[in-house]
Amino acid sequence: MLQRIQSIFLILASAALLSLLSSSMLLIGVNGDSGGAGKLLSDGALTMPEDKILMGVGVSAAIIFFIAIFLYKNRPTQSKLVIAAVMLTIVMIILAALDVYANIEGMGGNISLVPSIGSFIPFLVVLFGILALRYIKKDEKLVRSMNRLR
Repeated sequence: MLQRIQSIFLILASAALLSLLSSSMLLIGVNGDSGGAGKLLSDGALTMPEDKILMGVGVSAAIIFFIAIFLYKNRPTQSKLVIAAVMLTIVMIILAALDVYANIEGMGGNISLVPSIGSFIPFLVVLFGILALRYIKKDEKLVRSMNRLR
């Protein structure tokens, strides 16, 4: 199970998503009046625990990635779960962008968005998911070729 490379990618994807619980995804600097700042960005950073929907989507994607590790004997189901988790991660990226856009409109003054390390993690998770999916399909192809030889 853990000797397969797709398991390593799935563990990395799950751990990376869970690491977003403690790190900020985006830092916002406001020069001037910030009286109209939204509740999510009032502290100057977008974090996953501030938005319950964002946190729910991220944690559920991490759980799906983790569950997919143990489905190594059922590769079609494993690949479907990985596709679902990658789609949830993409939804999480879109939700984070919408949160920033919706809350930044009310801020006055000169606004500067500074991406932190947490803003690149969802893109790494998508990459890990795609790489895991590639190796799952490679294993499935190998098993089918071995079945033809029997």
